[in-house]
Amino acid sequence: MSLKRIVYASGGGIWQKIGYVLGEKLVDLGINLKVYATGNPMSMINPELISEGKADLGITRHCVVRWAMNGEDPYQKMMSNLRCVITLPRTDWINFLVAKSFDISTFEELVESRPPIKIMGFGKDHIVGYIVSQILEEYGADLNDIEKWGGKCYLKGFAGINSRPTELARSISPVEAIKKGIIDAYYGPAPRSSIWSKISMARPMNFISLNDHVIVKLKEKYGHHEKIIHPFTYPNQEQGFIAVEFPGYLIFTRDDLSNEVIREITRVMAENITQIAACGDGLEARPGTGLASNWGVPRHPGAVEYFRSMDWIP
Repeated sequence: MSLKRIVYASGGGIWQKIGYVLGEKLVDLGINLKVYATGNPMSMINPELISEGKADLGITRHCVVRWAMNGEDPYQKMMSNLRCVITLPRTDWINFLVAKSFDISTFEELVESRPPIKIMGFGKDHIVGYIVSQILEEYGADLNDIEKWGGKCYLKGFAGINSRPTELARSISPVEAIKKGIIDAYYGPAPRSSIWSKISMARPMNFISLNDHVIVKLKEKYGHHEKIIHPFTYPNQEQGFIAVEFPGYLIFTRDDLSNEVIREITRVMAENITQIAACGDGLEARPGTGLASNWGVPRHPGAVEYFRSMDWIP
């Protein structure tokens, strides 16, 4: 049979590699899969493409699918037909750093002190920027407030706040911008590369922590989980902190795809997790129950059949 396609974010990255590996393995089963890049940051558009039948498989983050299923912002309708296939393990979280000269170590202190910081990060059209906005909202603030405090936002990649181009964010790395004093703060996904070690060595910085109360709210409202980062995970990081964790990459589908097809797709991915993890970017070759983790997204019955046959779920 032919699946319509597997969709992911912009081309050339880890998700495209995963799509090609899966496509190659499925050919042996007589399943043809087209690999297609949406060009949308962090695949925020993918749930809609899957739900409407324009594609059959997608790659994104678990929280994105949960928001789409519940019709939560930024989605305007409920997409209750989405289903989890398999989780590709990857330990990830969001780091938020501010120069030590501001004497800020928590989000609560950031919002209360209203510092005129110059910050680089991601806009709300990127999942990291969207989650940071959710965090700030719990403290009664928003990314736009930073400029009201006399600061500046230089948002990476896409349109940025109020659809403004962010030329600085495209023309200089956060490490150089921190080192030269062009910006005072930066946030982004971790531990993607050595960028965080370089930033923490470029200038005295504090890693900003969430408090327990807000973590509970973020879990209740959005399904986010906490990640405790111990001291000296990074150079010069003397204090531990609490961050929002990403549980890995989610391969997801619709509920109308046959159990047989999804069971075989799940099996192929589980049996080839080592090759998939070799695509890089921190993917972990951990066969077993971690692949069956659904983080709040209902599993497709075909995936359930395979996981039960392996005794990975009850």
